Amino acid sequence: LFFCGYFVQTGCVYSFFVVILYRLAVFTLFLWLFCFRIYPKLATHDGSWKIIFGTFTLLNAKLLVLYFGIGTYLSWKTVCYGVPLERANWLERIFYMLAEVELVGAFSVTIIFWCVLYPGAIIKGIEVKNMTGLISVVVHVFNSVVMLLEFAVNKLDFNLHHLPYILVWPCFFSLYHNILHLVLELAGHDHCPNYPFFAMSKPWSSLYIPALTLGFVLFHLGTYRVFNFLEKVKIEYFVDAKHQSEVIKQIKTD
Repeated sequence: LFFCGYFVQTGCVYSFFVVILYRLAVFTLFLWLFCFRIYPKLATHDGSWKIIFGTFTLLNAKLLVLYFGIGTYLSWKTVCYGVPLERANWLERIFYMLAEVELVGAFSVTIIFWCVLYPGAIIKGIEVKNMTGLISVVVHVFNSVVMLLEFAVNKLDFNLHHLPYILVWPCFFSLYHNILHLVLELAGHDHCPNYPFFAMSKPWSSLYIPALTLGFVLFHLGTYRVFNFLEKVKIEYFVDAKHQSEVIKQIKTD
């Protein structure tokens, strides 16, 4: 990671090609896994749509595919037409915000899954075979690895103005998932089995759901602060001295 960061930040002539090849490889790999491994396997289970559209992990993974797809296009555009001097357009702004949201979200998914959900399943005696399979490794481990590499090789910094987007994402999922539960309940179907603690039939759900949402938001905020610190470290050690003051000034004013 440090080598990748140094290689790109020092302005090597090949740096743009390294980034575009990396992003294209990740985008292609994840798209292939979703289309030919993950979705076909989930389709064999009853209520598979509840897993595909009702889990934070897979929704976050879809954002990852979108991020690397847009990133590949923007990198190709930069290689072909050079670095634009004008202000960022709407697609570049979306990509910038997705980078921050996805970096924090990917590590939140990984930490919560392996430090909370997986140990909890073992304690309760729940079968954990599927939790350590290919799909689980891809969406709970590999997602963080590719975003960490992306963080190392690009020159994007964390913008404090984008913090609301990072915090709105878990809030949006909590609201979305509760609406999904409500629709399923009104239709007479079982609740989504992935997060039974979200079930609205629980007598304490009116208090537990907001508390869980708040905890999720605070966890995202803590992860954001960690990567904000790592961003400053990256700037200090991997950005040329003549560009450091300009980059730091940009972070403070953007």
